[in-house]
Amino acid sequence: PPGIAGVRLAEMTAAWTTRAAAEGVSAEAVRAWGAALETALDRVARDHGVVLLPARAVAAGAPDMTPQVEAMLTAILAGGGSGPSSISGGERP
Repeated sequence: PPGIAGVRLAEMTAAWTTRAAAEGVSAEAVRAWGAALETALDRVARDHGVVLLPARAVAAGAPDMTPQVEAMLTAILAGGGSGPSSISGGERP
């Protein structure tokens, strides 16, 4: 069975939204970021054999996979990210 890991989704989304608002990104870019985030979450969960939950839903003890999701998201948005996520493990919150 898959393990459980957390992702700081609220922090990731808030940081991106703040940057996007400051830069005046297009609605198309917002949609692309959302789609890329979904893909990144799916790939990291699959590659690491975990179920990803928002970090706030995890009381304690589950690894934090936020760095892996951010790396995969960056790769996808850059036009790559077709392979498995190369960053292994995860830090405990």
